[in-house]
Amino acid sequence: MQCLDSAPYLLIIELIRKAWIAEDEGQTCKGVSPSIISDNMSHELINLTQYGPPPDMRKRIYLECVADIKNKNASATGSIIVLWALLRMYTMNFKRIV
Repeated sequence: MQCLDSAPYLLIIELIRKAWIAEDEGQTCKGVSPSIISDNMSHELINLTQYGPPPDMRKRIYLECVADIKNKNASATGSIIVLWALLRMYTMNFKRIV
């Protein structure tokens, strides 16, 4: 199976992080809560994980998310969601193997 390049993953991750920044600031987008956007994007990220990202990029994403959380950035909640989405697919694959 061929891996997708980094663009789709990075776009979705950025949308998730920005949605949570907007949520914390009480913003909406045409009446839609940013948490709804984040929820939809996290499901898209889960769906994309069947095509990647490649291990080196996955590691980079993990490290960026952990640093974001450690530094208590405004986007930390989004990074938690990203980690959850990526690790969820990993555990689903692990359950199939066991």
